[in-house]
Amino acid sequence: MNPVQLLTWQHQGYPRYHQNRANLVLHSVLVPLFIAGNVCLLMGLVRGSWLWSSAAILATVVSLALQGRGHRLELVPVEPFTGPGQAVARVFFEQWITFPRFVLSGEWWRALRRRWLPETSTVGVEENIAVTGYAQEFSVAWDRTLQFGLKLP
Repeated sequence: MNPVQLLTWQHQGYPRYHQNRANLVLHSVLVPLFIAGNVCLLMGLVRGSWLWSSAAILATVVSLALQGRGHRLELVPVEPFTGPGQAVARVFFEQWITFPRFVLSGEWWRALRRRWLPETSTVGVEENIAVTGYAQEFSVAWDRTLQFGLKLP
C-alpha cells in the first residue's frame, strides 16, 4: 500500500476504530504529546542535547503506550500491523495527519457527541408522534455553526 492509499484507508476507517469516549479524550491529549515529543526530539538532536532527546523519546513512548491502552476500550479493534514498516507509517500518519484531520473536520466532536447524547427521543408515542430529541437539534446547530460561523441558538 503506497502512502496515499494508506492515508485514504486510515481516514475512511478512523471513525470505526475511534468510538469510545475515553479513547477519544485520550487521543485529544496524547496525539499532541506525541507530536511535541517528535518536535523536541528533532530539537534535541539538532542541539546535541541528551536531556531534550531523552525527554522527547519518553513523551513519545508514553503517548503511544497510553493510546494503545485506549484502543483496548474500543468495540472494534484496530487492524493488526502487517510489518514493521507499515507499523511505523501507520503510527506516524495517524499522529501527524489522520487524527488532526479527524479533529479539524469535526468528526472527533461528532464521535464524542454520539457517545454523550441520545440520538432521538420518542415523546408522545401514544399519539404515534416521534419528536426529535435535543441531540439532533444540537447536532444541526453545531453543524451550522461550523459551516456558516453562526452562533448557537
